[in-house]
Amino acid sequence: MIRQIKLLSKVLLANTFGINKLRYGKDKTDKIRFFIVLVAMLFLIVSVGLLVYKMFSAYCKAGLGFPVPTYLYVFVSILTLVFTIFKSGAVLFSIKDYDMLISLPVSKAAIVISRFITMYVNNILVSLIILVPGIGTYVYYERPEISFYIICLISVLFLPLLPLTIASIIGAIITAISSRMRNKNLVEIVLTFGLFFGIFYIESILTDKSAEMTPAMLQDLATFFNDKIKQIYLPAGWFGEAINGNKTSFILLILVPILVFGIFALIVGKYFQSICSSINAISAKNNYRLETLKENSITNALLKKEFKRYFSSSIYVTNTLIGYILGAVMCVIILILGKEAVLNKMGLGMIASQVDAYFPFIISLMFALMSITASSISMEGKNLWQVKILPVKSIDVYNSKILLNLIIAAPFYIISVITLVLAVKPSGLNMLFMIVLPLCYIVFSAVLGITINLHFPNFNWENEAVPVKQGMSTLFTMIISLASVALPLVAKYFLKSVSIETVIMVTLGILISVTLGMYIHIGKKELITL
Repeated sequence: MIRQIKLLSKVLLANTFGINKLRYGKDKTDKIRFFIVLVAMLFLIVSVGLLVYKMFSAYCKAGLGFPVPTYLYVFVSILTLVFTIFKSGAVLFSIKDYDMLISLPVSKAAIVISRFITMYVNNILVSLIILVPGIGTYVYYERPEISFYIICLISVLFLPLLPLTIASIIGAIITAISSRMRNKNLVEIVLTFGLFFGIFYIESILTDKSAEMTPAMLQDLATFFNDKIKQIYLPAGWFGEAINGNKTSFILLILVPILVFGIFALIVGKYFQSICSSINAISAKNNYRLETLKENSITNALLKKEFKRYFSSSIYVTNTLIGYILGAVMCVIILILGKEAVLNKMGLGMIASQVDAYFPFIISLMFALMSITASSISMEGKNLWQVKILPVKSIDVYNSKILLNLIIAAPFYIISVITLVLAVKPSGLNMLFMIVLPLCYIVFSAVLGITINLHFPNFNWENEAVPVKQGMSTLFTMIISLASVALPLVAKYFLKSVSIETVIMVTLGILISVTLGMYIHIGKKELITL
C-alpha cells in the first residue's frame, strides 16, 4: 500500500503545483509564468515574514517572549483548521476522479491517505511561512538551548496532522449536511464569515484590554493565556513542555496525531465508497413544469449567468467579498466611535489631525485588493466551451463579469462613502476625492482582474479553491492593486513639497488612463481556447 500511496501522492502533488506542465510542456510561456509566480511568491513570503517578525519581536522586547512558541503552535493549528474545514470534504471525497480511481487496483485507504498528504503538503508550506520568521524571532531574542531546535524541527513536521484530521472530519460532516440543503452555499458563507468576524471581534477586545494594562499586568496576562491555551489545546501544552525538556510530552506530541490520523484513515478507507456516494448524492424532484419563457438582452442574460455562478461557490464569495465588507465595517466603526478613538486604538492618535486627506487612499485600499474578476475566467473551468459557442462577442462576456464586480461592490462602496463623509466631515475638494478615488479603484481593479486572468488562466482545476485562492491571476491582481495604492503614498512621502491633493489628481489621471487602456486591450482579445 505504501507504493500506491507514493504514486497517487506524486500524481496529485504534480497536478496541484503544475510540475508536469513545467517539466514536459513545450510552451515556453508556461515556464515564464512559473518564474513570474515564483518571484511574486517570494515577495509575499518576505512581506509575511516581516509582519510576523514585527509582531513577535514586540512581545520579546517587552519581556513576553516565553509564550511565543506556544502562540505560534496554536496560531498555525487554528489557521490550518479554519482554512481546511470548508475544502477538506471536497478534496477527500471529490467525485471528479472517483470512478477512475475506484476501478484501479489500489486500496481505498491509499486513495484517502494520498489526498490527505496533498492537503498536508499545502498546509505545511503555508505554516512554514509563518513559523520560520516566528521561531527565528524567538531564537534571536531568547537564545534557547540546542535541544529546542531539534524538538522544534520534528514537532513542526507533525503540527498540521491533528488539525487536518479534525478539519477533515468536520468538513465531511458539513459537506454531507449542506449537500442536502437547498441553500447549502449560503450556509457555508454564513459560517465562514461568522467565524472570521468572531475571531476579529475577540482580537479587538484583547487589543483594547492590553492597551490599558501596565507591563506587569501584561506579563500576568501572557502567563494566564499561555496556561489556558495549554489546558484547552493539549498538543500546544505538550509542545511547550517538550521544548523545555519533557520527553513524555514530546512522545505524546508525535504519537497522538499519528494515532488519531491512523484511526481516521482506517475508518474512511473501509467506508470510502459509501461515504463518497452518500456525500455526493443529489436528490431531485420530478415535478418540473415548463412555464412562461422570458427573453433577455445579451448583457442581462450573461449577467444572470455570472450571478448564479458567483453565488454557487461559497469559496468564491467568501474570498472576494471580505475586502468590501471590511471596508464598510471600518467606515461604520469610524462613524460610531469617532476618528480619534479609532486612530488611538491603532496607535496613530498623534497623526489624527493629518490623516483626513489620506482617507480616500485608506478606503480605496480595501476595495482595490479584492477583485472578483481576477479568477472569473478561470472559474469557467472545463465548461468554457459553453460560453464560447454562444452567439456573443468576447467583450460581452468580459463586460458581464466586470459588471458583476461593480454591482457586488456598489452597496459596500455607498455605505463606506456615506458613513465616512458623515464621520470625517471633509471639505469640498476632499469630499469629492473621497467619493471618486475609491470608485476609480473599484473599476480599475475589476478591469485589471479580467486583463490578468486572460493572460494567466487556469481551467484544469479539481477544486474551486485553486483558481480563487491559489491562482496566479489572483496573486498578481492583489500585488498590482496594492502597489497602485502604495506608490502614490510613497511618492508623497519623498516629494514633501507636493500637496496630497495634487498626488490624488495625478493618481486619478493615471488610473483612468490605465483602466481605459486595459479595457481597449481586452476588447481585442478572444476567449481562450481550451
